Amino acid sequence: MKIVDPHFHIWDLSQLSYPWLTTGPSTGVFGDNTPIRKTCTLGEYLAQSGSFHVAKTVHVEAAVAQGQDLQETAWLERVAQVQGQPNAIVAYCDLSSEAAKAKLDGQRRTTRVRGIRQILNTHDDELLNFAPQEFMENDLWLEGFELLSARDLSFDMQIYPSQMAAAAQLARQNNGTRIVLNHTGMPLGHDPASFNAWRAAMSELSLCDNVSVKISGLGMMFHDWTTEMIRPFVRETMKLFGADRCMFASNFPVDSMFSTFETLWTAYRDIVSDLSSAEQDKVFHQTAERIYRI
Repeated sequence: MKIVDPHFHIWDLSQLSYPWLTTGPSTGVFGDNTPIRKTCTLGEYLAQSGSFHVAKTVHVEAAVAQGQDLQETAWLERVAQVQGQPNAIVAYCDLSSEAAKAKLDGQRRTTRVRGIRQILNTHDDELLNFAPQEFMENDLWLEGFELLSARDLSFDMQIYPSQMAAAAQLARQNNGTRIVLNHTGMPLGHDPASFNAWRAAMSELSLCDNVSVKISGLGMMFHDWTTEMIRPFVRETMKLFGADRCMFASNFPVDSMFSTFETLWTAYRDIVSDLSSAEQDKVFHQTAERIYRI
């Protein structure tokens, strides 16, 4: 089965520094990351695909050490030139930095860069907090965000449901910028109250036509996930955003700690098996190809 995976990572610990992989096992949202505290190559990723044909991929920045963002992009470009993938890159830039304009211009000069990600998750629980501040309330960051549209760069947005009202306001104020919500909006629970809060927040964000969603990362959020557990999140996301704005993604190797590639993509396939072939083509490859222009 042909798929386009619009959210995966590779890293080479001999080439670049990744503090989150080398400074001690993580205890955050994805738990102990010991299994992935090693070099993860493109070949290893593709070898896990099983019966699924990974036709194209989009690499998303993997939290390199400060100041190595352009180096990560250059390294990925070299990998792609030799091995043919990744087909597109979502690079890192601190949009609150005074150097944001120069960094964005530097990233844009790489032919495969299609967008930027700067993780925005904030939470009162330190184990769930990813960002040093609420960037969507930072005027310098907002000015940096406004630079994306003129450079034809999308923004991969990683937030929690509690941040979606602010994200919707940002999307409305920057309706010329494509925003891609990461990891199904990162629901923090699958009990009825948590699901309803997630759905209400997603509903508001879905009203912004420039926002699309990667259905991914549910294993990262629910380590003991099953197909039936994630089914409501997948179907509700597709109901709110439609197949034209939804795309399945792996979030490997992070989500490889919670399932095999075959198990994950088989679950996706089963959950949408009753949809038309046209809708399935969109969520498995066409939406990602259009959004990331590959």
